Amino acid sequence: MAAPPQSREFFTALESLRGLAALGVVLLHVAFAWTFPLHDLGLIRNSYLLVDLFFVLSGFVICHSYGNRIETGRDAARFVWTRLGRLYPLHLTFLLVFLGFEIAKYFGETYYGLIAHTKAFTSNNAFAFLSNVLLIQGLGVQEKETFNLPSWSISTELYTYVLFAAALLLFKSRTAICLISGFLIGASMLLDSGKLDHNFFRCVEGFFLGVITYHAYMACLARRVLSGEHSWRTDLPGMLIFTGLLMFLATKDGNSLDAFALLLAALLILSVAMTPTGKLSTFLEAAPLAWLGRISYSVYMVHMAVIWLFCQVLRLGLHTPRVFDLNGDPLLTPHPLIGFLFLIAAV
Repeated sequence: MAAPPQSREFFTALESLRGLAALGVVLLHVAFAWTFPLHDLGLIRNSYLLVDLFFVLSGFVICHSYGNRIETGRDAARFVWTRLGRLYPLHLTFLLVFLGFEIAKYFGETYYGLIAHTKAFTSNNAFAFLSNVLLIQGLGVQEKETFNLPSWSISTELYTYVLFAAALLLFKSRTAICLISGFLIGASMLLDSGKLDHNFFRCVEGFFLGVITYHAYMACLARRVLSGEHSWRTDLPGMLIFTGLLMFLATKDGNSLDAFALLLAALLILSVAMTPTGKLSTFLEAAPLAWLGRISYSVYMVHMAVIWLFCQVLRLGLHTPRVFDLNGDPLLTPHPLIGFLFLIAAV
């Protein structure tokens, strides 16, 4: 494969996209816990599709960083171990935090008469805990997400990394990598019926579309589609795609078109990568968005614990004996100020 470009200036903009996607997921979960009409907004209600933007971004960035560095089995093992070291510590920390929540819920039910939507250790049981420890909870071994709910995507990413490393060991040329990536996307969509329903297939589809997107970027670079300053003459396509993605999320009803979000995500990432000095990239590289991008993984993994704690405080303030449950017991809080504070606390 051709060597990757030396400049990584566009990475800040891509990190900012990741941060905005994380913020969208936080808004979705805040809207669930806080049942003011926020959840009625399509842009919020459909923000679950921003996880697919995570996956496409991951495929693009991982291919850039490791596409030429995995040539032996030892390289592949080192890559997977490095990625595990990046993902696992925070996952394990908040798995233990949520285990503590479950223990607290048990004592609240047993000794203080508190009530939860589901009893302690019903869904978050020993099997669920073990599957989370082994990071297999997103592979279809459970009926629904447990403990720290967003961690399902970490599970699927890890095993998608294994597929990626295996593909690089077996296929060396850019064409072959793109073909096997396309095959994996097609097979996953066929098994998933194109609805982004199965967590692992959903990750495979997004990640390997990101791999193809990266190679499309490299092909454009090699064919001098970019100008001498590594930028299109205009970043109008990127602005239109970004606007189109927001409009799609705002207007989508049902899940029949969910897979379309993958295409929009790939086109957006490609356009941002190709216009590092454009208006969209400049906007995304603003200091607050760059900061949000840097902490995006932490925001994504921590926010559900903050929401749970925030809800318990509000429950006490409302003098209700009911324990908030992340598995399906929304908090009725009609005041917008509380919702705003909720969002600030979650981020």
